[in-house]
Amino acid sequence: MPLLTLDSLAAGASTDLDGCPPIGLEHVNSLSLTVECTYHEEARTGLRVRFFPSWDGLSCDTDPMHTFENHFRAGGSCRRTVYLDAATQFARIQLENLDTRRPIRDVKAIATLGCA
Repeated sequence: MPLLTLDSLAAGASTDLDGCPPIGLEHVNSLSLTVECTYHEEARTGLRVRFFPSWDGLSCDTDPMHTFENHFRAGGSCRRTVYLDAATQFARIQLENLDTRRPIRDVKAIATLGCA
């Protein structure tokens, strides 16, 4: 399930939760989130991913249920898959470029859902 696809995420920027479609998890027993991106050759830090639970798919908790940083390699493409707890009705993700000087290119976030 594609969640976010961005040509570029500006330096120091974060995506809005409203820009991510809600992930329906009511009948899901396994969840993995794959994030890939390409870093600028002068980048000094990477991409943070936050996973916010929601009971209705519209409003989210103020604190994320899960947070992780994507793998980082200046000037290279990185991809990371993380297995997450699916114990919520819905969820949304937020991506944050931790580098305040360089954008991140070719950003993609994909959820893989396993149903019982």
